[in-house]
Amino acid sequence: MPTSKLDEALRPETIHLTEVDSTNAYALRNLGDLHHGAVIVADRQTAGRGRSGRDWYSPAGNLYMTIMLNQLPPTVSTQRLGWLPLAMAVAVARCLEEHGLAPGIKWPNDVLLPEGKVAGILAEARWQQGRPTVALGVGVNLNTSPSNFEQLKVPVATVAHARGQPVDRDRFAERLLVLFRRAFGTLEGGDPETLKQEIYNRGWFLGKNVTVAQTARTLSGRAVGIDDQGALIIEDALGQLRTVLAGDVTCW
Repeated sequence: MPTSKLDEALRPETIHLTEVDSTNAYALRNLGDLHHGAVIVADRQTAGRGRSGRDWYSPAGNLYMTIMLNQLPPTVSTQRLGWLPLAMAVAVARCLEEHGLAPGIKWPNDVLLPEGKVAGILAEARWQQGRPTVALGVGVNLNTSPSNFEQLKVPVATVAHARGQPVDRDRFAERLLVLFRRAFGTLEGGDPETLKQEIYNRGWFLGKNVTVAQTARTLSGRAVGIDDQGALIIEDALGQLRTVLAGDVTCW
């Protein structure tokens, strides 16, 4: 898999914060001062965010990280922004596999273990002079006990619990950045097919009946694939194919 131009960009600027409202919010507040590839890591977040403005519970012991992407090539910045969270999902999945685990990916931004959700990804864009700047955030449940998530009332997994031993957060983050650079490199090359196949290999949503909740509508059908823009392809009850660029997915 090709490497990325982020190889050099990710090295010079890493910001470590003991506490922050959210690493994405910090990145967007300071986007004028952050270089392409800047990395923000926090020990804990007081107002971590997920998709659709949901809270992301962020106690100490886990990975909360944002990469600032403000020099996206045309192959990504025009029609393929939807691939950025998917590229990060592939990188997280590979990293977990290197820890002996068997993760799955749920479109558009979740990584799962059999016990529950282990990672979430949030891409937030701001447009300047017709070009997007993206804060690509990822939260990975590494070392917090699963019992700490009981109030969430949804299945949650942690890496340490799944593998039976603690995880070095900084080493995990460093390896994740390497794997993300590789995934991002395929997008820079203009061909997402390699990433698409990696998602299909881990796509727990594929072939399942799904409901996608959006602001103005809800779609139901069978998830059959992902298109070149990173949109989910659904076959509805009439056999028609519909594409969904964003939404909350429930599978069964």
